[in-house]
Amino acid sequence: MYLNVTIPVDTDEPDLAAIEIASGVADRLGVGVELVTVASSRTKGRKEAQLAALASVPVAKTTTRVLVARDVSGELLGDVLHHPDSLWCVPTHARWAVVEALLGSVSEDLTRDSGKPIVLIGPRADRRVHDGGVILVTVDETSASKAILPAAVELAHSLRLGIRIVEVVDPSRVPNDLRSVDSNDVRRVAAEWSKDGPPIDFEVLHGSHPATEIIDYINRSPEIVLTAMASHGVPVQARLVVPSVTYRVVRKAACPVVVLHPLPVRPHGDRGLIVAGVDELTTSTGVIDFAVAEATKRGAQLLLVHTWEEQYYVGELGMVYVETGPVDGQEDHFAHMDEVVARAKAIAPDLQVDSVVSRGWAANVLVDFSRDAELIVVGHHEHHGLSAKAFGSTGRSVMKRAWCPVIVVPCASHPEVTPPTTAFTEGIRNVVVATDGSEFADVAMAWAYDACARWGASLTVMHVWDYPYSGMRASALPVRDYVGQDASEALRGAVDRLRATKGEDVRVRSLLVEGPTRDSLRKAGADADLLVLGSHSRSVLGRLVLGSVTASIVEHPPCPVAVVRASFAKVGAQSAPTK
Repeated sequence: MYLNVTIPVDTDEPDLAAIEIASGVADRLGVGVELVTVASSRTKGRKEAQLAALASVPVAKTTTRVLVARDVSGELLGDVLHHPDSLWCVPTHARWAVVEALLGSVSEDLTRDSGKPIVLIGPRADRRVHDGGVILVTVDETSASKAILPAAVELAHSLRLGIRIVEVVDPSRVPNDLRSVDSNDVRRVAAEWSKDGPPIDFEVLHGSHPATEIIDYINRSPEIVLTAMASHGVPVQARLVVPSVTYRVVRKAACPVVVLHPLPVRPHGDRGLIVAGVDELTTSTGVIDFAVAEATKRGAQLLLVHTWEEQYYVGELGMVYVETGPVDGQEDHFAHMDEVVARAKAIAPDLQVDSVVSRGWAANVLVDFSRDAELIVVGHHEHHGLSAKAFGSTGRSVMKRAWCPVIVVPCASHPEVTPPTTAFTEGIRNVVVATDGSEFADVAMAWAYDACARWGASLTVMHVWDYPYSGMRASALPVRDYVGQDASEALRGAVDRLRATKGEDVRVRSLLVEGPTRDSLRKAGADADLLVLGSHSRSVLGRLVLGSVTASIVEHPPCPVAVVRASFAKVGAQSAPTK
């Protein structure tokens, strides 16, 4: 099953206990240990020396590897995907959501986006795998929770461990005369997975707080040496309101936790895939029309995705409660999608159109599907107040994590008239792409050029510069002229690089603008059919300090806005995104 155990290490503050626990797993599997860290080119030598010193800690045969990159999560994620035979054991602080929102979390990024089981070793984990040990598998009434079972059964076989399945039932929701049948579901699951192997134990726990019941059960049962859970991939913003059961268990359990976030399966077909996130027909016509046009131009198939999510409320006393189903019933959601699919087929009868109706957070579901997509198209509705600040828009959330370029289409939130029956017939004629002379912008320019070639459109390469002391008289400050000259040369160099790599098939013009970047881009976008922006993929701290021009534009798009992260070039070559 696994050829080695890989442990990502922060060499400045290594978690020696976690390394020892992971090494014990490797010893039990009969495989070697690989210590991996991410460093800049400047610190690579120091990191190599630190890893070499740590290599004497594990009990198994140990190798070391230093990955040179700026983005830790993105580089490690790519490594996870390119080493499918490695079992990744990740030390983690399992921080509270409010801290994670500020600092980010490598462990969450790996479990959420890899689609592979990841062993998370929390701050209180101290148990080693041993003879007679048991893997505890937690399930609930959802099918998603049971996605962990194949990986848990295979890992238990490889580690020579027993399996015990548990489910937490809230007694307040189960009448007294029905409590005797609480175990029916978990008994059925245990029996099903026992058919081709040794019998699987099961147990039902009762309590209104699943995380607390699971943690208490683990910590009073020394035979449990691993816990296996499926993660719903709840975004950190939502966990600010309702904590994650999985990460609470990781934070407080006395054993490591194997976590899997199951990924969706793409629809059948061997053509490229365009994915569009839609809600009701009345507010999604722009997204549908744009996605249909793109899919037709690319010769791709179209997947229309609709989601609903749990509704969270804060009561008068500050109590948080949740409504766990759609407000208007599941049938209404399917009916809405029938209308959406009908519109798409009316525009392009020969286009292959598939649809998915899924429970979950829209951004998470779209990011999961973006693994197999050429493009994500999502609508933007103006948000105001607390929801806008705390949760942001779906487009902004998707653009940060998607595995492919994302186009955000402005949509009316509450149209007062029936949606137009005409399709996106005029197409794209004028594309504006912003450049700052960086490699990130070069990737976006190349993507924009290809879009223009596909649509027969013209391309404007735009560079914005703004001298910080513009209030002073220009004649008294000749430095301003030098800044403008540098900006002009940067723009000229960007266009030259684009011509050298892409040729002369698309009409390209240069546009040098002085002024605030956000305002200038919005003004240019107002006269364009498509505005293309590159993303620097800054760290969370970098976004807090410096802000993000791209995110700001996406929150108030003047026209359809395409966001092309620098990792898009990497995706095409290696199938791995950069955070």
